[in-house]
Amino acid sequence: MRVVTGKTSQTMAAAEFRRLASGYATCWLDVGAGDGALSYRLAGDFPDVLCLGLDPNAEAMASQARRARRKPDRGGRANCLYVAAAVEAPPAELAGLARAITINFPWARLLEIVLGAGDDAPAALAEPLAALAAPDCAVQLLLNEITDLPAVPAVEPATLADRLAPAFTATGFQVDAAGWLATDARVRSRWGGRLIRGSGRRVVRLRATRGGPGDRALAILDAVAPEPGR
Repeated sequence: MRVVTGKTSQTMAAAEFRRLASGYATCWLDVGAGDGALSYRLAGDFPDVLCLGLDPNAEAMASQARRARRKPDRGGRANCLYVAAAVEAPPAELAGLARAITINFPWARLLEIVLGAGDDAPAALAEPLAALAAPDCAVQLLLNEITDLPAVPAVEPATLADRLAPAFTATGFQVDAAGWLATDARVRSRWGGRLIRGSGRRVVRLRATRGGPGDRALAILDAVAPEPGR
């Protein structure tokens, strides 16, 4: 598994990674982590959680990866790790580990996977997420409202839930909630915050669960973005 350490990366063996993961109460995976700032920030809020940022762009995560590797008294986060990989081809080392998974304001290829017009597009998202998820897991998606892009399905709560629910159900998940995020909610993702301020669009939040993910996993999702209407 390719782990970003700064301007460089290194290979972490499966046994080494599992030893690391065993020291934490739960694991959170942020898919499409971008610059990795959210993973770093929440790793400080949840020291008992292994916080993983997953993104194919290793260079974008380099700065936060370097911060995470510092000594604790200089802002280091031993529970924060950045993995250079795409969600459609995730490392085997991550299989079945995450009890909380987030996708925050995807773009480029990840947005195509979430919103692709092809019939297999929902499965292209749900199947790799299910492989990464622990038997008890919660998944949360945050997306900007979209109603005006040609050949792109509308991003509204009901349409997003209808599109994704069958594929999630096929992998053992249940879509529990889909709604508009409260307009006064403070989204912790800097990228998401810029999108909201720049577009003025509403934000759709969808949550799906499998089994009983536990209080810590749900607390992480709430820390990323609160329940709609709160």
